[in-house]
Amino acid sequence: MRNFSLVTAAHTVLAVPGITKTPMLKKTTSGGIESLNQMPAAGRERYRDVLDHYATMSANSHNARFLVSAEQVAVKLHRIVDRPRPRFKYHLAPDAWLVDRLVTRLLPWRLRAAVNARAYRLSAHPR
Repeated sequence: MRNFSLVTAAHTVLAVPGITKTPMLKKTTSGGIESLNQMPAAGRERYRDVLDHYATMSANSHNARFLVSAEQVAVKLHRIVDRPRPRFKYHLAPDAWLVDRLVTRLLPWRLRAAVNARAYRLSAHPR
């Protein structure tokens, strides 16, 4: 009977991460540059602008003050785990709250898709 009561005491929690400052951001930049350098000339010409843009976004996001560090996320997760009755949903970073609370509720899907396509320089039609 004791094991059964432990199982029913579990809580399900949704922790929305957002963008976190980790070494992965730098790897994204270096990975894009490495990919560009290994491509044949035609590929470099075609993808240079996009990969340079991604590298710039990655480098800029690593220096952004509003992004949280992995240590800050770990502290928040620890607080959530220590709560006797946690809420169902937590936003671990300010951008997660912004996207979840404002963007997804106020902007229609097509507009959100268009914003992402523009930010990441995605094209529906290949060149």
